[in-house]
Amino acid sequence: MSLDPEVFINPTDRAAMKLLGKIPGYNTVVKLFMKLWGGSNLRLAMLSSKLRVNERQLPEYYKMLTDICGKLGIEEIPELYIENYPYPNAYTVGDKEPMIVLTSALLESIPTELVPTVLARECGHILCGHVRYSTITYLAIWRGLISDISTTVSPVLESGFYNWLRASEYSADRVAAACDGSADKITELYMYYAGYSSKLPFKPNREEFLRQGEEYSFADKAVKNKAFEDMNRRRKDHPFCAERAYVCHKWAASEDFARVCRYFEEETNGITEHDFVPLPFSVKNARDKPYETIRTA
Repeated sequence: MSLDPEVFINPTDRAAMKLLGKIPGYNTVVKLFMKLWGGSNLRLAMLSSKLRVNERQLPEYYKMLTDICGKLGIEEIPELYIENYPYPNAYTVGDKEPMIVLTSALLESIPTELVPTVLARECGHILCGHVRYSTITYLAIWRGLISDISTTVSPVLESGFYNWLRASEYSADRVAAACDGSADKITELYMYYAGYSSKLPFKPNREEFLRQGEEYSFADKAVKNKAFEDMNRRRKDHPFCAERAYVCHKWAASEDFARVCRYFEEETNGITEHDFVPLPFSVKNARDKPYETIRTA
């Protein structure tokens, strides 16, 4: 099975990556990363201070990962680590050999049945080709390692990387929703990220959380909120929890999601001819492209 990542790519993700590539200094930073930092350096950092999960260490979590990889057609199982960190988080770094990291706070705060959803989302980053660029951001901006050597990471480029990071999360959420067959678990997951805890005695209301996200999404479009919103998003590498839950839920209610699920099921059953043809650009943008370009794609 070989899933085409284009079926999952959110248009916002595609547009942000295209814009990022046009920012001066982008190519220089990419070249520096390729020259100075290989996967072996990052792997040594993981081995030195994080808990590696495999068939002999917490095999229950490892089995979840291998099941997800099998479902998504990812042949090379990424290494999985647990990091002692006080905030719930999960991220994937590396290049040719990506590594997934789950924080201890995440595993403590969410029920075990949501862990596969987290892993599906992180595998979604691998499937969609995000990992090299998110790793560049991790090294060049968060850790400042490349900027110590070069001053090429301008404020505009930094902003471009953050903008793309946020957009890429929508695509990864789509992969997780497709794996689960609905957006219910991804919605529930972001309720935990937003503030809920398995230690609380009462059950949260998923529909009310989605209404919260819908209210925010419409308020976000108001001109009067633009300046505040720009300030609120500054240096944020993830979309806001209620917002991304609502965006994913809205997509899961669309015909596009139904087509993706049919495609997913057909690929799983060995059917490789589909009536759903993914394109590396939106239908709206296709109107301006020559016939031969569209036919080739």
